[in-house]
Amino acid sequence: MEEPEQLARPVRVSVFLTPMKKRPRITPRGVGPVEGRIIELLEGADSLEAEKIAWWIAGQAKPTAALAASVRRAVSGLQKKGRVVAVEGHAWMLEEKWRRREDQRKRDEAAERERVERERIAQADARQKADAERRARKDVRRALAVERAPHRGTDIAADAARLVKVLSLFASAHDGEVLSAARQAEQIRRRLGRRWDELIIVHNLYG
Repeated sequence: MEEPEQLARPVRVSVFLTPMKKRPRITPRGVGPVEGRIIELLEGADSLEAEKIAWWIAGQAKPTAALAASVRRAVSGLQKKGRVVAVEGHAWMLEEKWRRREDQRKRDEAAERERVERERIAQADARQKADAERRARKDVRRALAVERAPHRGTDIAADAARLVKVLSLFASAHDGEVLSAARQAEQIRRRLGRRWDELIIVHNLYG
């Protein structure tokens, strides 16, 4: 007769867990523990007041008077070392963040000045164009008024004599004098209210 199998006895295994050591906080070189904690807090925020910094260091609780004084001294020391700067109100900001913000502000201001300058130039060009168009319309109206105005005989005779004198300047060797004469001749023609084919009559000298 076979013997029954013996049941295996349960074995109790004890596991001893070693508690993990808290990772030490790395303090920046050249600063104390409180100063290092302040830098750590300011790295995660845009800016903080000294009272708020002390509140965080105290474990989000009301800090003691000694801790608040220690925080104020540490902030003052960081300012002297050029690590933090005072900003709006009574807040503090890391110097690197403040410098980046100031650089961005200067870039934004430069871009705004360029935009304003472009708008000013565009508006000036538009005004000049509008002024030129108004002067051109005024000149056209003045020319039409001159052509339609009646002329007296003495005025026509004087203008005709002046026109002959002005036309003789076309033979000048100076381009500026020729151009000035051409403009004067056109002004006389407008005052006379005649076309050029009415003023210039070619006679057949051999007829």
